[in-house]
Amino acid sequence: MIKSGQVAIVTGASSGIGLAFCYALAKRGVNLVLVARSEDRLLALSQELERDYAISSYVVPLDLSRSDAVFEIRRVVQSFKLSVDVIINNAGFDDFGDFLETPWTDHASMLQAMLICPTRLCYEFLPDMKKKQAGCIINVGSIVGLFTLKLFKRSRPRVLYGPIKSYLIDYTRSLSRRYRADGIVCQALCPGLTWSEFHQRSGESDIYKRIPKRFWLTSEAVVDQSLAALSREKTVVVTGWYNQLLNQLHRRIFLG
Repeated sequence: MIKSGQVAIVTGASSGIGLAFCYALAKRGVNLVLVARSEDRLLALSQELERDYAISSYVVPLDLSRSDAVFEIRRVVQSFKLSVDVIINNAGFDDFGDFLETPWTDHASMLQAMLICPTRLCYEFLPDMKKKQAGCIINVGSIVGLFTLKLFKRSRPRVLYGPIKSYLIDYTRSLSRRYRADGIVCQALCPGLTWSEFHQRSGESDIYKRIPKRFWLTSEAVVDQSLAALSREKTVVVTGWYNQLLNQLHRRIFLG
């Protein structure tokens, strides 16, 4: 499914699940287009991956909330004459502050980075995959995108995050139905609680103390389960036994 010598774009590559994908793919001999805001982190990562795994990597320091972000990624890909085989749409962040008290420009940035950008990346590179009759797309959603019930008490309710993740999951399902016959495997990865910088950045560091450790997965475990499911061409992948159990209960109770 994923082979040595292929090229993968990974957004949000500098930390968390995105970083774990970079290591996992590099170990498989996949060349990487690394996209994130932190140029210093990306350069250090690029040097490490090229040294330790003998791959090629291309650094794209970029804020995906920019309206021209996808065009910049496309420009870099074309400038190095790369043919993209894998897309990992991972970059994302949480709602900050109350919905109405937050400036609309912040909401617009979130929608651009987490909804429009991953949709457009697929749109831009799917034609090349279709020509090759091969390709993989992993859109990182979330377990909250599958649920209508509240998972745990939060100090601040999310307004946009859940709906955005729900969209990514349904969007991936649609892509899978449309392009599976063209040899393109699409996966909506739905992790639950994951050890990463996500909760620190969203101002919820206390969650690590409130939720028992047995309910958490490492980013590496999430990625391992994602790539294992990719070989089975499973469209929606929920990681972790606890999340899988919650998902099954939710489907029985709310979806019959």
